[in-house]
Amino acid sequence: MFRLYLPLLQPPLTILVLFTLSSFLLHILVLIGSTSNSPFLRSLYFLRLQDQSHTPGVSQFFQVGLWNHCEGSEGKVSGCDAPKEFWWFDPMEEMVEGLFGGVGVPISDAVYSTINKARRASYCVFIFYFLALIFSVFTLVIDVTPSKGRWSPILSIFTSSFSAVYSTIATAISTALYCLYRNFFEDLDEIHIKGTLGRNMFVVMWAASIVSIAGSLLRVMCGCWNPERIRDGRGGEWVKIVRRLYMPRFDPV
Repeated sequence: MFRLYLPLLQPPLTILVLFTLSSFLLHILVLIGSTSNSPFLRSLYFLRLQDQSHTPGVSQFFQVGLWNHCEGSEGKVSGCDAPKEFWWFDPMEEMVEGLFGGVGVPISDAVYSTINKARRASYCVFIFYFLALIFSVFTLVIDVTPSKGRWSPILSIFTSSFSAVYSTIATAISTALYCLYRNFFEDLDEIHIKGTLGRNMFVVMWAASIVSIAGSLLRVMCGCWNPERIRDGRGGEWVKIVRRLYMPRFDPV
């Protein structure tokens, strides 16, 4: 029968759990951004492209989420597509052909080559964010599952580190990718598009990466102490923290 994990209430482990839980929630926000026309979710987007030519009969702006996009006009989102796995933002299909009704814009082969690279980068971002979320879930499960052995803390170091690495890589790729998209459209004078990066989304995804890294480093710092010094109770305050963290007591409820 499952027992309450009372050592979870001890301050050191509680701090680690809070780091992991915060990372999990922030990654969830990245995944659900722009998936709905609700006030909060529609404010989470990587890139908004604004039509400066005011072409009649088409949407005035287009904003990009992780696996779908939203359209709107006069500053209001009119609707969002249903999320699709491995969706990626194809600027030619979505903007030039879809949003602007097939307006002909001369595009060089070099630009199409860059777009193909962006497609592969988008797939990596999609996969890495999901992996970061999955490993943060694994870390939470390890933290709240009662265990008397030393393998659980070691395993949590690996899972939290994987989450931090995947999150950081995905965030770095996203930042470079959508800066590239913004500059790409602003350089096309023929269609008069202004690109704006989504401040809220960038704050959330960088916060997710920073929190993941901080939580992972804290676990690594705790795990690097000499077990003999921990067992003997020597080594100062940090060792006391590690001793409480890695040698929890289990009290029946």
